[in-house]
Amino acid sequence: MADKGLSRTVRLARLQNFLSAKTASGGATLEEIMEYCEVTDRQVYRDLKDLEEKLKAGHYPGRTVQEQV
Repeated sequence: MADKGLSRTVRLARLQNFLSAKTASGGATLEEIMEYCEVTDRQVYRDLKDLEEKLKAGHYPGRTVQEQV
């Protein structure tokens, strides 16, 4: 597992960068995110929730976030 000293800010930045790159190619699986971020599935879910709240992002069926603004 990941170094426990890895800050939340660094983890969220890594996750955001990873998802930005993967979204263009079709998304990422839970396993891919866990492996890349070196965290458990529970931490991935917590981090995704934190990112969603921080970025005020969400899922809008059939539309991108940019179209919502």
